[in-house]
Amino acid sequence: KFAILRYSFHTRKAVLRDGALPFLHSAPPYGKMQDESGRHFLPAAPCKPQAYGPQGVSALPKPTAPPSKPPAAICPAGRPTPSNPPKEPPMSKDRDFLRAFSGEDRMTAAQVADKLEQCARQNRLTHTMFLTTHQRCIAQQVVVCCGTPPHRIMGGHPDAERCLFLFLPDYMDADNIPEEELPFGAIRVSWGHGAALTHRDILGSLMAQGVRREVLGDLLVGENGCDVIALRECIPFLRDNWLSAGRTGLHPVEIPLSELRIPAADGKTIRDTVASLRLDAVLGSGFSLSRGRAAELIAAGRVSLNGCECLKPDRQLAERDILSVRGQGRLILREIGGLSKKGRFYITVERFGG
Repeated sequence: KFAILRYSFHTRKAVLRDGALPFLHSAPPYGKMQDESGRHFLPAAPCKPQAYGPQGVSALPKPTAPPSKPPAAICPAGRPTPSNPPKEPPMSKDRDFLRAFSGEDRMTAAQVADKLEQCARQNRLTHTMFLTTHQRCIAQQVVVCCGTPPHRIMGGHPDAERCLFLFLPDYMDADNIPEEELPFGAIRVSWGHGAALTHRDILGSLMAQGVRREVLGDLLVGENGCDVIALRECIPFLRDNWLSAGRTGLHPVEIPLSELRIPAADGKTIRDTVASLRLDAVLGSGFSLSRGRAAELIAAGRVSLNGCECLKPDRQLAERDILSVRGQGRLILREIGGLSKKGRFYITVERFGG
């Protein structure tokens, strides 16, 4: 699908014809397609644009004999038929590192590699969508495999959980990027004093508008309003159409990133010492568990490290790693200090929930 967008400055409404806005659910995600069961996959071959002759399609020469049977790999919409599952396209030699990933991880890695190559080929600023913590780890591995080109990881504020990767051209300073050249901005919605909206209410109202989650960054919910970080391409749409959350009326207005209101953290800061930086040791310290009980939770698959399930209790941790325990809450390893007189590590963790 392709979108033709006409914007009226008199009515301040976006008029869409013959397609879908690229940041809505009705548009296929970048690099992804869906089969009838809703699963994402890489298309077996790119969809070729339909050719038109001087008098339209009928003017094109017709094949002398139709094929004995229609191609099973791709249907007219570019989707593989259920009877013949798609095969992944052959990889070029400079993308052999993608074989280390599988499933959704490989798709994420391929999308990051595409943006990185586009920046190198066209010498212009490119960026990914907003990534989860796990997807950021995948993207970081791709950047390392490609030689660590100039890039920035940004999310609108220093403690952002959802961030995107910016790949920089040779003329741009990584430490001094003008705000107007950033691919994302912020929009603030406010509501009356009688309402009390939560993160779930705000996110649900955005999904009801059809906006895809990957074009949205953090949702900074306050007492009487919420600041939303989003790609600039969808901010006009949100400003004109996001007018309610359930039965509560909203008043959206675009704001500069410097005016973001960061809500106070509701976590509990814990300072402790651990014998090592192993996953089970830090987990036990943060949730006041014995090391054996922490190992049981890890073996049961209830522990995620940076958004990815981790089954190795001896995994070494680093600063800013995020541990999530299903049914318990999550931990952020804020700081790793020096060694005590007994050779133990000083750590500072922040605990949420549980």
